Amino acid sequence: MTSLLLTNDDGIDSPALLPTYRALAAIVDHVTVVVPHIERSWIGKAISRHDEILMRTEVRDGVEITTTTGYPADCTQAGLFNTGHPLPDMVVSGINIGANHSTAFLFGSGTVGAAIESALVGVPAIALSASSAADNFGPWNSFMRSADSTSTWETIAAVSAGLVATVLSAGFPSDVDVLTVNLPEGVSASSPLAVAPLGHTGYGQLFKEHKTGVLKHDWVSDVGPVAGADISTSDIELCHQGSIVVTPLQLPKLSNALTSTEALFRT
Repeated sequence: MTSLLLTNDDGIDSPALLPTYRALAAIVDHVTVVVPHIERSWIGKAISRHDEILMRTEVRDGVEITTTTGYPADCTQAGLFNTGHPLPDMVVSGINIGANHSTAFLFGSGTVGAAIESALVGVPAIALSASSAADNFGPWNSFMRSADSTSTWETIAAVSAGLVATVLSAGFPSDVDVLTVNLPEGVSASSPLAVAPLGHTGYGQLFKEHKTGVLKHDWVSDVGPVAGADISTSDIELCHQGSIVVTPLQLPKLSNALTSTEALFRT
């Protein structure tokens, strides 16, 4: 029996959740759903170390969904070990509302963090994100969070399920820990697909003082390539050009960086 664990960082109220579940349920025997009870975006791979995590199961539109009061990575842990189900064949995280391409976005992503938590346990994982090159935080984002976006999410979910089916059929690459996928606005089954590296991007100030002693996230600076980085063939640029972009991720491993770092401290 082929099974999946579905989680996200946008929570149980994400309009992407039920379309994603239904698309995945059509290609495997069983899908367990464990998601945060509220949105937990940009939390990375945070784990609840001291707080209790409350779990609750409910049925929405015929779909059994377990929520936790924890973070996305907590949901992965709970889904893998605390639901009474055997370990799944794969964890699917998403579909996120917004991009998770390039270093500026990926390392803070709760969607990717949930997938990394799975990889640490030894279960392969794929993180799915949908975005708009022209408008990732304005009207597009508002529309994709509204009830009017259902048919759009059904299309994105169908494409995503096709990618998951391909990975399940072919087998997860042996030298990859997580596959992160970014789907462009207007994606369809005929959209081109590219395998591309992370673009090396960054940003400056994130928080603005809104009143004395109170900071609030305000995107003071723009995201852009770091000095000297060529992102022309990276995940961010290819997704902006309309391709479905798959980026393989490896967890940090011993590498040639050891040699250069040893040399640094010998000088």
